[in-house]
Amino acid sequence: MGRDAMGKSANRFASLRWRLMMPLLGLSLVMIVVIVYAGFSAGQQENAAAITQFTGLILAILAAGAVITTFIVLSWLIGRIKKITRVAEALAAGELTARTGMHPTDEVSRMGHALDQYADRVQNRQNELRASSRQGRREVEQLTAAMEALPDGIIVQDLDGTVQHINTAAKNLLDVPSGLRSAIDEKRELELTEFITQRLGHALPLLGVSDARWVTLNAGQPELARELNVSTTPMTSMSHHRIGTLVVLRDMSSEVERARVRDSLLNQMNAALENDSRPIVPLREAYKALREAVETNRPTTANDAHRPFSLDRFVLGLVNEWRQPAQSANLTLDLVNERPGLIVMGDERRLRYAIACLLDNAVKYTPPGGKVLLEIKGEEKGMARLRLRDNGTGIAADELPHVFTRFYRGTPTTTGGRVIRVPGAGQGLTLAKEIIEGHGGTITIRSQVGMGTAVYFTLPTTENS
Repeated sequence: MGRDAMGKSANRFASLRWRLMMPLLGLSLVMIVVIVYAGFSAGQQENAAAITQFTGLILAILAAGAVITTFIVLSWLIGRIKKITRVAEALAAGELTARTGMHPTDEVSRMGHALDQYADRVQNRQNELRASSRQGRREVEQLTAAMEALPDGIIVQDLDGTVQHINTAAKNLLDVPSGLRSAIDEKRELELTEFITQRLGHALPLLGVSDARWVTLNAGQPELARELNVSTTPMTSMSHHRIGTLVVLRDMSSEVERARVRDSLLNQMNAALENDSRPIVPLREAYKALREAVETNRPTTANDAHRPFSLDRFVLGLVNEWRQPAQSANLTLDLVNERPGLIVMGDERRLRYAIACLLDNAVKYTPPGGKVLLEIKGEEKGMARLRLRDNGTGIAADELPHVFTRFYRGTPTTTGGRVIRVPGAGQGLTLAKEIIEGHGGTITIRSQVGMGTAVYFTLPTTENS
């Protein structure tokens, strides 16, 4: 309370005290006057001394009554004031539920009631602030969860360029060290900001400028290289004041790789057309290879449709699909399952394409009357082991190391030395290897000219296998 309020409260207290004591004082004065008058009248009589003594006794009683009454009144007032003081001290200590519980019947109770009203307003305001704070925290948590769910990397910078938030995708794309993944103090925030600035370099434009640039990470390590598209957008408040910058990182490595494969294939086709000494790939096969390269050639990632599926059903469906082409080529296609019940985890559509490439080669390079056999051999260390073998023309030892090279085509020959001409663009084994290894599997080829070829490959299984 201010000095004016305290002064008014003191004046109210004084007026209340005198109003309570005035009747008592008036009564005392009346009694004194009566007794004095009686004593004066009795002084003329014989028992004047006795009356005087009685008068003194009455005065003593009145004085004692006045003192006792004053003490009671003051104790009552001081008790109420102490209660108000205790409530005020409790409120100052943060106990906002403390109240005097007084009703405004007099000056002191009005002061206590006013204090209760003030405490009510303070508590209501604090409740509003707490509710607003909880709502703000919920909104921040929802925004953070949404940013974490995004596949793109998100970085939020303040006006000075200091990183205020970075989602997991951005940390993974930039290979943020574990020690900086949870920047909780100013020093670590500055270290994280410096690390990101070094990683992105010129790709971070001026703060507050909308822009999009490209950056290559780990350029000296092809197996770890990433092509990132870095986009920046100014962030503004509801009052249209700039409050920071939003940086979006998008991994474009797959798109860049597909474009590279497409360009390489087109260059290979162009070279074939310009070089008369090389067999020209038929236009239909070239178009098919180009479409496969664009649509299928990309590393398998966690974003692909990886689901558990039955390996028995999967390989049986493949064999049934290829049985008619094999019969048309006068070949026998069989399935042997030595380990039924395996469950494989992966993108069934892409794995079907990969194994179809292997079956296609087996059918094309096996002469009429030959056999093709797809086998499920078993499971080892969480991997299903499969083998596809044929008794076809086989692959020469000097060509075997190159069979997985993109666009490489060997020169298979019959036992009589005649070169076998089959359609294709040298894409099948390359794509099959990339898809299988992208799923965490392995693939190897063993072959002998005139004896046939065996392809060994593995696929990841689930715990339910």
